Amino acid sequence: MTEQATWLRWLRMGRENVAWGTAPANELEYNMSGGLWYSFITASQLGALKRIEAKHRTKGATGQRSLDQHLPVSGARRSEGSLDIPFVSDVGGLLLRTALGADSAADTDDVILLTAGAINETPETFLAAGFDNPITANRYPYIECVVTAAAASTFIAGTVVLTGTDPDDRAITETIVTPALAATESYTVYSKLSYKTLTSIVITGWSSGTGTLVATAIQYTTHTITCADTNGSLAIDEHGDPAAASGNIWRYTGLVIPQLNLAFAATEEEGLFVITPTLAGKFPTAIADPTYRLPPLTPWPSWICSVTRGGSAYAKIQAANFQINTGTRLRRAATGSQDPAGKVDGGRTVQISGRLWFDDETEYDDWVNNALANYEFTFTSPYAVTSAIKQNLLLECTEFVWLTYDPVEDDGLIVADFTAYNKAHASDNVIKATLINTKNGAY
Repeated sequence: MTEQATWLRWLRMGRENVAWGTAPANELEYNMSGGLWYSFITASQLGALKRIEAKHRTKGATGQRSLDQHLPVSGARRSEGSLDIPFVSDVGGLLLRTALGADSAADTDDVILLTAGAINETPETFLAAGFDNPITANRYPYIECVVTAAAASTFIAGTVVLTGTDPDDRAITETIVTPALAATESYTVYSKLSYKTLTSIVITGWSSGTGTLVATAIQYTTHTITCADTNGSLAIDEHGDPAAASGNIWRYTGLVIPQLNLAFAATEEEGLFVITPTLAGKFPTAIADPTYRLPPLTPWPSWICSVTRGGSAYAKIQAANFQINTGTRLRRAATGSQDPAGKVDGGRTVQISGRLWFDDETEYDDWVNNALANYEFTFTSPYAVTSAIKQNLLLECTEFVWLTYDPVEDDGLIVADFTAYNKAHASDNVIKATLINTKNGAY
């Protein structure tokens, strides 16, 4: 069989302003003022989101025909599928917030780099020598830029270009496409990358009058994601599919997450941490390819995971699979366009399976015999926030019910395979996730 040619799929994802069926009104990327979309890559095969459009024909009743000559009748139209996405902060946080329902964000600031730099030409270049403060040593913040048009000034659509070095001293640069501004209007943009040093900020788009730039280094943002009574819904843009026609993309709306999986294996797939949403929603629409886009964050290998119980470290995780069942389902339509008529939010459950390894027999006995509640699983990336903090995800469950617990042989290590599910609890409401160093503002 001859291998068939493929084409690059590139996707954007956003949480809908009005739950279930209304795509974000702002086409900008999330790291721009008011933007709600995130770029991401997926390891899923082409067409992982299926476009399902049922057709029905009535059976014939006369002659030799097995079917009569009536035109087919349209049935339910919907989309469904799943996407395997390497875990990075922006998309991972968005999916967790959508599945669980609530997010609270808190910034840890570093320094103000520029208090009010004047913009009166294009390009306007701000060099490191002109910044009020250097980025603090041993911290690797992302950058907030606030551009404001003065009275009687205008800015056409332009760019903010950031140049510097990353935590490993490699040269990096990124370009953020910006909208037009009228007099006294402003916008805020955030870098997707983190900077050890910032060499320059270059603004284009000045038209008349003057403007100002205020630049701030944000050390990291902590997102505390908890359960709410209802879940959100997503819109996804799928780029690069010729079936959408020239210059068009597919836009899927009203996507709910019936199940969200977080999978990790330290000894397989280079230690990648993968988040997999199962999706179901409305039939997609072909729309013109939007203007604003940014490249997705690069996924990181070599994640590690540790677990504590009752506040004490007991073991490490060799492999784990978190399965969050949201209880959210579609209500199938019976009239009109035949798209699903809405969503139903049910109760959540969490099940985890995996393999623990222990440093010694004492640690193994403690784990078997200790009945303390409050389990905390901390997934840590190799990506540095500061010289002492890595970007990480903490999953906290108040109480587990153990289904299986089986000691096994593994090259002389003391290990145990296990499965468990989470009990609901009044204070933590099944599960709580804390995500360090994601972008400003709640998801």
